[in-house]
Amino acid sequence: MPIPPPPPPPPGPPPPPTFNQANTEPPRLSREEQRGRGALLQDICKGTKLKKVTSINDRSAPILEKPKGSSGGYGSGAAALQPKGGLFQGGVPKLRPVGAKDGSAPPPPPPMIRNGARDAPPPPPPYRMHGSDPPSRGKPPPPPSRTPAGPPPPPPPPLRNGHRDSITTVRSFLDDFESKYSFHPVEDFPAPEEYKHFQRIYPSKTNRAARGAPPLPPILR
Repeated sequence: MPIPPPPPPPPGPPPPPTFNQANTEPPRLSREEQRGRGALLQDICKGTKLKKVTSINDRSAPILEKPKGSSGGYGSGAAALQPKGGLFQGGVPKLRPVGAKDGSAPPPPPPMIRNGARDAPPPPPPYRMHGSDPPSRGKPPPPPSRTPAGPPPPPPPPLRNGHRDSITTVRSFLDDFESKYSFHPVEDFPAPEEYKHFQRIYPSKTNRAARGAPPLPPILR
């Protein structure tokens, strides 16, 4: 019996939708997907609802301590609020009343503030001019007088026999050297031969022409 032909291959998947079709056609969802989507929208809508505020706790106003007595004055309240250290470490200075006379004594100066345990540096010494010296110092001593010039130094001693002997030996050596070698002027030598141009022959070039071209490289299989 003849063998039946094989079944045809299955068709390929449909082409993807174009950009225009994907934006215009609504997506097709199943019932389960539609239920899940609706539940998600309900949860989002529940979160948008705000709770009603029943009690208001406003803490933006500053908290200030009221003075105990109304007639205590501003100085006591300010002294209580001021910190212990800083500008008013010794206390708040008192102000003069409005009706005080000009001849009254000025208020005492505030106490000096010390930085830790260190005291203020001492005042610098008074400035001195270059020309002004203290009177205690005397005049500088005069320069020492020059001593009278003595006799001129004696002339150098004559050369010893050793130095003269060395000079004579050097001269005798030079005379012997010149006597051994005689130098002639250029005119005494014969004139050189005239230059004649000729073609040079190199053996490496002649052998290359005789051998011929190099063999071809082997063919790779």
